[in-house]
Amino acid sequence: MDETLQKIKDFHGHLGPYAAIGYRMGLAANREFGDNALKKVARVFSGTVTPMSCMIDGIQLSSGCTMGKGNIIVEEMGEPRAIFSDKENTKSVEISLREDVWKMIEDKMISWESGEELAELVYSMSDEDLLVIRNL
Repeated sequence: MDETLQKIKDFHGHLGPYAAIGYRMGLAANREFGDNALKKVARVFSGTVTPMSCMIDGIQLSSGCTMGKGNIIVEEMGEPRAIFSDKENTKSVEISLREDVWKMIEDKMISWESGEELAELVYSMSDEDLLVIRNL
């Protein structure tokens, strides 16, 4: 297993596609806002119901935005989407999972094993094939 996927698995407790997707969302946000977690805020629309809520752990791990720092907010929307902003709220970027990838995950995730395989698949995808990133 890839070292980063193992890190996600260790942090989250198991490896599934939404944790990997959240991790990739956080990396995309870091490219927009830098690695300093104290200079950005994440608003995550996954809600708190698994498996989609697993995105939250992936975002915390890669972006550094955490519940403890108070710079991550979770909305009960049930959507694989997050908005990242700078602390001054002068720039925001919406990052969401492509609909075709979301459907593929929903269709193929039938067991823990399939979840791990899907995590490896989505983690290996390009940003363009995995995410929709747009400036707000």
